[in-house]
Amino acid sequence: EVRRGETLGLTRVAGKQQRRYDELYQDRIRLLEDAVRDNPKNPDRLVDLASYLVSEADNRGEKVEPRRELQPYRFQISREQELQRAIQLADRALALSGKHVGAMMQKAVALTALKRYDQADTLADQALDLAGNNADALRLYANFRAMRANRMSSEAWSLRQERCSSSSHEETRSDGVYRVTSTTCYPPSQADLQRASQLESTAAELRRRARAALEKAAAVTKGTVDGDLILADLALWDGRTAEAQSHLEQA
Repeated sequence: EVRRGETLGLTRVAGKQQRRYDELYQDRIRLLEDAVRDNPKNPDRLVDLASYLVSEADNRGEKVEPRRELQPYRFQISREQELQRAIQLADRALALSGKHVGAMMQKAVALTALKRYDQADTLADQALDLAGNNADALRLYANFRAMRANRMSSEAWSLRQERCSSSSHEETRSDGVYRVTSTTCYPPSQADLQRASQLESTAAELRRRARAALEKAAAVTKGTVDGDLILADLALWDGRTAEAQSHLEQA
């Protein structure tokens, strides 16, 4: 039997675990910033903070109803400012360790989010040259290239869709006034289709590079927990879910 006092105690304990996203976000940022302040010469701490900023940059809010303004999840500066801060942190890490692959890759991801693709690609290739047989670095490179490929494929899909526009006007008829809406759709232009094909071709090449890096990481870590996790990722990329599950169980 649970007495009233015990019930209240259980309620209080449960209540402590119910925290909003903005509280979790601010606590995480505070912990990462404290780690940087405690060890300002450690590039890994700078990269950890940059990585979190990049990962949360698009998690901003939601529109629950049509035409309702965005309801932010947390206190925030602009997305661009958060990504620029991540780039600055990565630059600080690179100033401390010029060959820090993690800093290069986080900066490349942030640059990609800002659509500064040429700079991002150059950094990613530099990181791959430095990665050698470092499995973590190879995985970062593979994930970055796969992300870029997915965004290109998404853009290619959009270019192949019809473009539709609508216009409305009021029309008086014998039985009343009606609002008439006309919608006109246009097929994709030849220029759009050519651009889509180019994007898909580039995306396929990026996926090839990503897979090659991940396969190299798998070979380097063969027989380890990390090796099994990498093999699981490769299986998932090919849609072989049963094989991926098997590798996860082995890990």
